[in-house]
Amino acid sequence: MQNTEMVSDGGVELDPTKPYILFDHAPEPFLTVTDESEVPVATKLTARHRTQSHLNQQVSPEERREGCCIVRLWKATLNGTTSTYQQVIHVQRPDAHLLAQAHSEAMDMKRWSSDLYHHLGQLGYPLTGLPQTTAFTQAYEAVYNQDGSIRHDVDLRSTAALKEAGAALDQLQDNQIGLPRERHYYKLRSFNDLFGRYIYRYNRQDTDEQGKVDADVHFVDNEADATVWRCTHQNGQYVFSTPQKTLHLGFINRSVDSIRIDRGYTWGAFTLVEHNGYSAALMNKDGNYNYFTDYASNPQAYRTNRDGMVSSDFQFIPVPFIEAVVPGQSQPDNVLPATGTALRVEDHWKDVYAADDHCLTALDYRRHFTTTEWQPLYLPFALSYADWKDHWEVARIEEVRQVPTTVQRAGERLEVVYRKIHAGQLQPNQPYLVRALTPGEITIAVTDRTFRSTVEQDAEFTVGNQTYHLQGCYIEKSAQSIASDKVSILTDGKFISLNQYPDTQCTFRWTLYTSDAQGQPQRLPDDIRLVAAKNRETVGTLRIGTQEGYGTIYTDVSYELPKDVTSYFVSEADAATGELVLQSAYQGGSVVPAHTPLIVKGNQREYTLFAPRQASLTATVSKAHNLLRGSTTDQMTSAPDETECYFYKLYYATDNVLHNRQLGFYWGAPGGAAFINKAGKAYLALPVAQAVKIQGFLLPSHPTTDIQSLETDYPNAVKNGTYTLTGIKLSDKALKNLPAGVYIINGKKVVVR
Repeated sequence: MQNTEMVSDGGVELDPTKPYILFDHAPEPFLTVTDESEVPVATKLTARHRTQSHLNQQVSPEERREGCCIVRLWKATLNGTTSTYQQVIHVQRPDAHLLAQAHSEAMDMKRWSSDLYHHLGQLGYPLTGLPQTTAFTQAYEAVYNQDGSIRHDVDLRSTAALKEAGAALDQLQDNQIGLPRERHYYKLRSFNDLFGRYIYRYNRQDTDEQGKVDADVHFVDNEADATVWRCTHQNGQYVFSTPQKTLHLGFINRSVDSIRIDRGYTWGAFTLVEHNGYSAALMNKDGNYNYFTDYASNPQAYRTNRDGMVSSDFQFIPVPFIEAVVPGQSQPDNVLPATGTALRVEDHWKDVYAADDHCLTALDYRRHFTTTEWQPLYLPFALSYADWKDHWEVARIEEVRQVPTTVQRAGERLEVVYRKIHAGQLQPNQPYLVRALTPGEITIAVTDRTFRSTVEQDAEFTVGNQTYHLQGCYIEKSAQSIASDKVSILTDGKFISLNQYPDTQCTFRWTLYTSDAQGQPQRLPDDIRLVAAKNRETVGTLRIGTQEGYGTIYTDVSYELPKDVTSYFVSEADAATGELVLQSAYQGGSVVPAHTPLIVKGNQREYTLFAPRQASLTATVSKAHNLLRGSTTDQMTSAPDETECYFYKLYYATDNVLHNRQLGFYWGAPGGAAFINKAGKAYLALPVAQAVKIQGFLLPSHPTTDIQSLETDYPNAVKNGTYTLTGIKLSDKALKNLPAGVYIINGKKVVVR
């Protein structure tokens, strides 16, 4: 059939040279209706093999919209043979020509808008969180579905809004795009789009036998020959270097090492500018390097690329890296080895930095022990008990406690309580104690390990109004580098103030400091001791890894909840607010029964879980409305009583509009489908009717047990009055008549039930 938008065939195509599949009671292949209400409901069809009728299959249709046409496709595979049946429904509409025009405009904009949408925030693309990028994201999602297909309800107003949003992005300033990052590594390449044929050439800077840099600028065809540069910047000027040389682009930075980076002609590219305003360029035909002397007079006019013989577009290609200053060098370098080669991590590395996680086939960690006393340990990779048991003893910090030495509490002493670990794993970026079984240089060799991003996070222990911090160190600490009179380090089993330590604190260790209720650093007691914890049966470990202090837990044994941890059930998932309603469950010190899925809140650290004592507090808590489930092994999520559910897990996600990174429960798999839940974790299972396709729920700021109305600060509200969440102002007298929902009333977010 043919209409103003498309030509489409319906029915089933049969190949007489091989067996084929028939569809029983198939609908008409072509159908014309005058209104959407006349479109028949899509139903399953029974597919059967023509020559082997006992082979049959129930199949549901896939459906897509193309302008005024609905295309339904049933696909079946029987005995190795695949066949399809297609129905095309044409909805006759008086505005069909307008829809066709909107569909055509959406097709024309798809390439550039999709490129922008999927790369926002990346190198050379608009930064996220800007009003212009927020408007563009909303406009894009009004035209296209998440899979990139055109929405069936797209109209000319939507396409016009997308054009306008794209034009607004074109006016962004040079500092409103993603720029190369400090201490990251890149290859530099020229980019030329010659009539849709992309040509890339890569910068290679040679040195002679004496290490002198070649004065000529080279761009080569093979990426493997490109030089890898380390980026640093200050006051808008960028320097790209290696331990031996600095990037020089001829006249562009002949007299200075730095260059300025402006927007490129195309998204994802940059213009390289000399301090006097000259810009770099590359000839497409022969790859010869050139520059524009008049760039500063009219930057937009001199930026060029598409369909030309010269390009001013250059791209920085990120290179995976782990950075360190290694013994024998004074400058940092990329120590990440080639694929398949072991990374040899040295205890005497300085200034270790990894921005991303790296999966390694092999890793060796070498550390020197002069004694067999306890030392601090803080690593960016996991180690199992089998890895260290023949070389080390390892312990977890369990508690920090204040002990008065006299009745008048004079001469207060601090005790750091530890417990040895005899099973399980050491987690990355967590503080531990380690001591060698024998002194000397010890190498721990492991395979298939992930080197995590180097986060110097704190493990916190709160005692009264004081918080004690064990802060990881991936850079050396010295009395000159920090407020050393308020920091203590552990060496040879003893804590001493850093300002009394004659040397520097090495990397892969942690320091101890304290702060008051306002977060201000305080002096530590002079007397700080390591104390072994009393023997007690342990049943597991609780790890809280989020900055907000939230985590989940599920065990097959009863345990005593750590005393400074609280726990919650999920009693409701509020589709109106997009938040979970948490019901208080067990308090610290009480016994949690086996097979109880919980959300827990505490400090960002590891806790030891103990078997209940006879005198432990037991609590009777109703679990009738807990929407959480869990598993003790890695296994697929499941719904209670075979109810059709969406499944959510706790993690950080970034919304597509404001690009805020927020902790919450989000779909663990596309479409809310079942996913493999990690052992010992809880997940959320929501009935489909209750979740109404909401992809994520945030945690509330203040969990409560019985909430009738909730009022919290709403930072975006600037005016008094009553508003909807979309910003529509309502009558100030309408509060008592408002239907259930969420509103902004006098600058506050209010839930009306």
